[in-house]
This record gives sequence, structure tokens and C-alpha cells, in this order.
Amino acid sequence: SIALVGILPDPDYLEIFRMFHAFVAFNAFIGTVICICLYSYLMLKSGEYKRYHVIIGFTTALELLILLFTLAPLIEWILTINISAWTILTSIKLIDHK
Repeated sequence: SIALVGILPDPDYLEIFRMFHAFVAFNAFIGTVICICLYSYLMLKSGEYKRYHVIIGFTTALELLILLFTLAPLIEWILTINISAWTILTSIKLIDHK
């Protein structure tokens, strides 16, 4: 779903594109946030991760709820940046893990 968000619209079918984009973006956000929350829960239980790392993970769920109620593009971008930050922090932690 994340890859499908980047499909360029056909000017002749903008309404269909908007529906497709909304469906794909919704699936991408839901799937990513569920995965991040489950992984953050396991991080919390393991005790090997910093508390801020887990908080960033759980904050994504709150941001998704705000997005679902407001449908504000700014919240969508904040959620995207938060997902990216969590992914990069997790990657760095796992690379440095000994």
C-alpha cells in the first residue's frame, strides 16, 4: 500500500484517483501503525529500549486517531514524519545492538 500511494494521477480520472489514493493511504497508515504499536509493546516488555523510543511508537496510534477524526493534511504529514523517525531510530538501535 505504501508503494501504491506514489502513483501519479491521470487527469481524466481524478475522482477515481482520489478514491484510490484514500483507500491505499488508509491501508498503509493502518498497517504501519498496527505494526509499530505491536513492536513498541514488545520493546516496552524487553526493557532494552529507551522509554522515548516506545513513546514515539505509541504516539503514532494517537496521531492516527487524530487523523481519522480531522482528515487534516498537516496531521497526515506529522504522522508520516513520526513513522519515518520511529523506523530510523529502530534501525539504528538494531544495527548498534550487541
